[in-house]
Amino acid sequence: MTGEVESAALRRSVLLAIAVVLTYVVVGALAGVVWEQHQLYYTDYGSLRRVFTGTGLYALVAAVASALVALAAGLLTRRYELLMLAAVLVGSLAAAYTMHAVGVALGPPDPATLAAVAADGTHVSGQLEVHGKSPYAVWPMVSLFVLSLVFFAWPGTRSDRGRAESTGAAAGGLGTTDLPPERQRLLEQIGAVTFTPVRIRQGYDIGAVDRLLDDAAATVTRGEPLVPVLDVTLPTVRWREGYDMAEVRTFLDGLRVSADGMDTRT
Repeated sequence: MTGEVESAALRRSVLLAIAVVLTYVVVGALAGVVWEQHQLYYTDYGSLRRVFTGTGLYALVAAVASALVALAAGLLTRRYELLMLAAVLVGSLAAAYTMHAVGVALGPPDPATLAAVAADGTHVSGQLEVHGKSPYAVWPMVSLFVLSLVFFAWPGTRSDRGRAESTGAAAGGLGTTDLPPERQRLLEQIGAVTFTPVRIRQGYDIGAVDRLLDDAAATVTRGEPLVPVLDVTLPTVRWREGYDMAEVRTFLDGLRVSADGMDTRT
């Protein structure tokens, strides 16, 4: 059951990553429209000094748009960070190109012809230009910065893993109502436990912990000794979300003590 849940979560994350890339492209196109609509061209030098150039405006619009998309992307998935990191990087690069392409396509040609017959101080729509390559880096740089804040600085929420329901359903089919009270309480304890997700620092692999607890619940339901099931070495992760190691160890130690007393009395 846990393996199926994990696979389904991965599929959803892949689809979400594709959606993030497409969202970046759409937002990049909209940003190109905003960029084009707010660019002005002035014919006298004094007014020209007050103009926020196409390069600066591109960077400003790109920074705001990329921050919003990256924030939404980071909050939508907290499980497969590397996958989302790749999606944000690819999407932001695509958005940088799309914004420029749309803005230039919608903007007018060289306004020199109009400026030649216009009075001083008259302003007309100007041709959009981005000078240098660095403004295009605003999209990926801001996106990755915001995404890192969401992943690493945003407080993690405790995860119930959706495992309590699956454990209860699987155990219910084995006749949990006939279990002794001690085993029933132990089964409920396993089904209700939650752990804090961690990032950067080392944590236990989420899928491995979930499978261990599912096996423990099934063992308790069958009336078999639980301690041998708990005597395993859990794999650890660092670059993707895992469970807080201290919390997992504390819970398993308590579970082991309860199981020892129950098995002795049995």
